[in-house]
Amino acid sequence: MREVHESVPSGGMRVSVECFEPEGSENAPAIVALHGSGGMSRGAPIVRALITPIVSMGYAVYLPHYFDRTGTERSDPQASRLHFVDWTKTIGDVLGFAAGRGGVDPERIGIIGISLGAFLGLSVATYDPRVKAVVDFFGGLPPPFDRDIGKLPPTLVLHGEDDRIVPVSEAKQLAKGLAEHGVPFELQVYPNEGHNFSPLTALDAARRTMAFLGRWL
Repeated sequence: MREVHESVPSGGMRVSVECFEPEGSENAPAIVALHGSGGMSRGAPIVRALITPIVSMGYAVYLPHYFDRTGTERSDPQASRLHFVDWTKTIGDVLGFAAGRGGVDPERIGIIGISLGAFLGLSVATYDPRVKAVVDFFGGLPPPFDRDIGKLPPTLVLHGEDDRIVPVSEAKQLAKGLAEHGVPFELQVYPNEGHNFSPLTALDAARRTMAFLGRWL
């Protein structure tokens, strides 16, 4: 695995992007991985745990520090509402960066989002056709983006039944809308799990993520 750090211009700022790419890749599918509200210090561990197995499958993974655009370290609900649209624009810039990387197939790009990152990734995927698949950990699709739920690509929804931060109703509502619009999706709600999965559940979620990506990318 080749690991490099790059930066992408976005909204007049430079946004850092951690790049994890398989050696000698040609036409590799790519994943843009989006951390949660805890930022890179507390919001990225779940994403980081998935990087090595995903790259070992031949994917390139790009982890943007999208808070760089707004000078945010950790987000709360008020900050998330304030900066949400700016962050979606930055994710679009990172998608363009990933699509232009040598060795990446621009027609096979997906998003994995954790919590806030899942809300952002799903929102971007309703209008950006470059996104061919989304994996949603603990997220949902907020208004006004939910009006275009039928435009989402294949989506994997992973949520804890006892989540006290993002209620499981978000996952169920998303799945209901996907079903009504005929969008391919998988829903896995884990009993007795909260906003972070226990080790065994995390392994199952990782397994489901790999299988889903292999099917759609």
